[in-house]
Amino acid sequence: MPIPLLKEIMDHAGCPKYLRTAIRSLNESYLTGTITDDSEHEALSRFASVIFRSMGFDKGSIPKVLRKLEKAGYGGRRDHFFHSFQNFFFGLLAVLFLPHRFDLCQTIAKLHFDVDRYHVWFVTALWHDAGYGIAHFDDLAEDVFGGGVSDTAEHGRAEFLGSGIVQEALLVISSLMVRLMAPTRARTQWLPPQTGHRRSSDHKKIALAIQDSVLQQNHGAASALRLYAEFMPMIRRKSSEKQLFLKQILYLSCGSAPFHDWAFRDCVRQRCGACRIPTEAMPYASLLAFVDSIQDDRRDPMGVYEEMSFLRRLSVSAPAVVSAEVDTAALQPEAILPKLVEARDVLASLEQSPDTLFFQYPHWMIA
Repeated sequence: MPIPLLKEIMDHAGCPKYLRTAIRSLNESYLTGTITDDSEHEALSRFASVIFRSMGFDKGSIPKVLRKLEKAGYGGRRDHFFHSFQNFFFGLLAVLFLPHRFDLCQTIAKLHFDVDRYHVWFVTALWHDAGYGIAHFDDLAEDVFGGGVSDTAEHGRAEFLGSGIVQEALLVISSLMVRLMAPTRARTQWLPPQTGHRRSSDHKKIALAIQDSVLQQNHGAASALRLYAEFMPMIRRKSSEKQLFLKQILYLSCGSAPFHDWAFRDCVRQRCGACRIPTEAMPYASLLAFVDSIQDDRRDPMGVYEEMSFLRRLSVSAPAVVSAEVDTAALQPEAILPKLVEARDVLASLEQSPDTLFFQYPHWMIA
């Protein structure tokens, strides 16, 4: 993690005490001894555990599957574990400088939630790639079982979607997405739907887009479903008062994370005609899509670093403009075109105004 960024976050007056303390401890880990992938992994895991405990969990539930994917060689050249933490810290500056913009969504969409914005951003950023293994499910099945079992992965995806907890997640997440994507239509407070709930046409379309994405081996929607399925049983073991707080964090994170994935956005377009991400109502989704489309961390999974310091930091200017400061010299030639395509696809989905919450790419990326 960039040391200057950690210091800037710690020094910000709005940084809550629990977060400042956790970052200070993480920073000390970087300043003492030699940092390796394993030691950094341990330091970040300790940091995550502190944040999870501040939320009320007995112990942190860190997506270890990301680390396993990298070691198995199924993460591509990107290390999703470190990448997810980098997304969190880079995006954290925007949340710190514009806290009211990340709280306003609850009023706009009539959610009436009472959540810690830093907890929501943490869970959203940390889990956004947790379903990445689905993109390599066929490869995994081939490696384990060999040839002649081409339908194994297909059956696995269908079984995952058909499980009770995932069906519940699908119902709730798609309902919240409909509310967030069209908040001005809301007339009453949003409540999570129950089984048997009569769904609107838009609700059905978004649910189908989520299912399409999973069946097409895309990771964004799968990440949200896995997040819900893993956390909700833990939450239900808490007291009633604590349950409400944690469920609201979970709902917002699950409803936000999938939109960083261009393939999920495409599934939404196919089912709904357009993919609209209003930044005022979906600040976590838009921030993740923005920072994820720029930030990169590429490493050889065998331990030889190929660090890619393309994104230097996010900066915030009045009234609520979030800009990316990048180092074009650090961008490898073969990565330029994918970056341009991704940036323009995100921008095509964002509904934003310079007077509200506005994400500004470097001009050359969208010209």
